[in-house]
Amino acid sequence: MGVGEILAVLGRRWYVLVAGLLLTVGAGWYVYQDTPPDYTARSLTLLLPPAGVGEEAGSNPFLELGGLELTSRVLAATYSGTEFQNDIAERFPDAEVIVSIEESTQGGVIAVDVKNRGEETTMVLLDDVTSTVGGASRADAGRGRCLRARLRAHTAARPGHRGDA
Repeated sequence: MGVGEILAVLGRRWYVLVAGLLLTVGAGWYVYQDTPPDYTARSLTLLLPPAGVGEEAGSNPFLELGGLELTSRVLAATYSGTEFQNDIAERFPDAEVIVSIEESTQGGVIAVDVKNRGEETTMVLLDDVTSTVGGASRADAGRGRCLRARLRAHTAARPGHRGDA
């Protein structure tokens, strides 16, 4: 069966070809409209020891990050509890928040991953959780100060949003 014969069969049954094409386009459009996008955002919080703890005047505080793993694990465990997850579920029903230790680095680095349906609510939730991680570490018996470095997924960032580089 050659190309000419295949085109002749398709020409005789053109209505089947058009119906299949319309059905495919309609199903694709329905799935596109029915499935909203998920936005993801990520924030990293670096815990530093309080000023004057184990460091000489004028020394580099980034050389004193040893021993903050336990503090990081306690903070991550705090945000894995049901109280925190229930609070997030009440305010943002579609959101998923994971607070964990950044395993690719050593020292006290906390990763906050947020996944939600809306772009704006994803960024609001990320800012909210990141600020509470910083506040919790400052309130944790003075064990840490926070410096925030934000890494965002391209799907959640938009030009002109505060914090964008």
